Amino acid sequence: MYNELLLALLGHPGDIFVDHGGSIKVARGLPYMDASEEARLNRLCELGSMFQRLDAYANLHTTDLYLRCVRLSLLDAIQPYCDAVLEFEEKVAAHPHVPVAQLFLVLDPYTLLLPALCELVDEIDGSQARGAAVLSILASRARSGTIVIRTSIAGMLAAGQRLFTSHALAWMLHAHLPPAGLFPIARAQSDGELSLEQTWHLYHVADALRPSYISPRVADDMLFIGRAVLVCQATPSARRALAPAAEEHFAARIAAVTDPSHDPRPLEAAISDLRGTVSQSLMGLLHGQADIGLAFRTLKDFYLVSLGELFLGFLDAAAPILVAKPGMTTAQDLQAALTRAASSVHIEHSEAFQRFRISYDESITGTNTLSCVCLTYAVAWPLQLVLSDDAFARYNRLFRFLLYTKSVQMALNDMWLSMTHRKDTATMASLSALASLRARMSFFVNHFQDYLQADVLEAEFDALQARIRSVTDIRVLAAAHDEYLTALETKTMLGQPKVRQLVAAIFAGCERLCAAARRHAQPEQVPGHEIAAIQTTFDAQTRFLLLGLREVRHRHLSPLLLRIDFSGYFSRQLAAEEYVAAQEVITTTTTTTTLDDQAD
Repeated sequence: MYNELLLALLGHPGDIFVDHGGSIKVARGLPYMDASEEARLNRLCELGSMFQRLDAYANLHTTDLYLRCVRLSLLDAIQPYCDAVLEFEEKVAAHPHVPVAQLFLVLDPYTLLLPALCELVDEIDGSQARGAAVLSILASRARSGTIVIRTSIAGMLAAGQRLFTSHALAWMLHAHLPPAGLFPIARAQSDGELSLEQTWHLYHVADALRPSYISPRVADDMLFIGRAVLVCQATPSARRALAPAAEEHFAARIAAVTDPSHDPRPLEAAISDLRGTVSQSLMGLLHGQADIGLAFRTLKDFYLVSLGELFLGFLDAAAPILVAKPGMTTAQDLQAALTRAASSVHIEHSEAFQRFRISYDESITGTNTLSCVCLTYAVAWPLQLVLSDDAFARYNRLFRFLLYTKSVQMALNDMWLSMTHRKDTATMASLSALASLRARMSFFVNHFQDYLQADVLEAEFDALQARIRSVTDIRVLAAAHDEYLTALETKTMLGQPKVRQLVAAIFAGCERLCAAARRHAQPEQVPGHEIAAIQTTFDAQTRFLLLGLREVRHRHLSPLLLRIDFSGYFSRQLAAEEYVAAQEVITTTTTTTTLDDQAD
């Protein structure tokens, strides 16, 4: 019986221990075996059934490298059980009367291990996990509190991790990917020859294949490193992304991390350092193929309306288009107006101007074309590594605001020109109220424009240029550019809706005054009550704005307050109004007290 029992424990049923629907059990009706002995042997045979199942699973053929690795390591995990059975067989051969109780004692550790391995196999099959995603299941199961289970599954995980490490190194050092569906970095399908920019965006992180102990940030770093190596390999003028010595160093460092599921920090640190090294190589590529400082200056000239003469000419040429709603030919008309303005300043043939196109954003619902106008820029590779679509969307928001500000300033100046032709004393007297209000509005808009140009655009651009000169890592460069845009949005009030709306309301009042002057053949024909209404609104809005700028949370706008109120005129006005209000309160309080005393 011992021979049949030992064979059954290795998954081979016989005459006494037979196959009952996939499970090995004692044959029923044996005359020399009572029920208690049969129950004990059946419990022992359960190990044989599980071993049979695990052995069959481990020997299944699969093209999935990670599943194949799991199955091969599963054979290693159940081999000690097989060895224990064979050792007991040798003991039985030497001592035929060895009690079965000793066999129970020898196989006792496997009463915990084999069920755990069967559960592991069930979870892998049930979840249909494939590729590196299998490592997540192994990492979860390896956290068992039972030493024999933890040790066996940790060995399987280590084997899978070695395969993952080899794939990761092939990608990060040589930009080679394993077959699709295995590694968390994937390549989208494509047809035909692709540019470097298209190739860069072809690769992405496949989260479904990412092991749970590899964080999204680390996966993004791995994606970036492989992309960078691929770009450097495909650029004839570029040097290698990594020197041979650096490749050997990082390969050894990453391969030394055997169990990142327990402590992922060494792997994360190694990949982060590798990304930093590759980023420096990309910075060399950026400096070699594109003048970063010049590129950012070009963006400033156009998106931030620094080419004042160009955009003054554009506003003049496109005036009828900008005040109307967009139509079928609006984009072509805007581009023609911009080209005429460029011709007037002799930049129409420059490389920088040829990269820009002006149109309007159909997703923005505005009252006129000026409120939805936008620029598009043909980015030269490899500046796409720093300039994203989100960055250009932010640039366009700034462009619309700055262009609108310049249009308001231009309208007030045009109004002044129309008034200077009226020289007779009677006419000048009738224009005094209109001219006074226009002068105050022009004062506000001109100083607001000076604030934008000197205290915001130039100051922040100088800070960005200083950062560019000292940056050696493309990540730091991208972060510096993002901080630059954030500072511009903050200081131009685009990130502060309440202040921004108040400034927009003041500008709208300036436009109403200019429109009122244009509606009449002569400026002096504008009704006095209309001027008074616009003035009352303008005074209230500027007062609210100044009060807001004096608040602590708007300290970053203090240069604007200084420019608008440099002479203290507005402050004295506010102080006078506060004094009058306080006197009214005192008078009211005194009157109330006197009446109360008289009543007493």
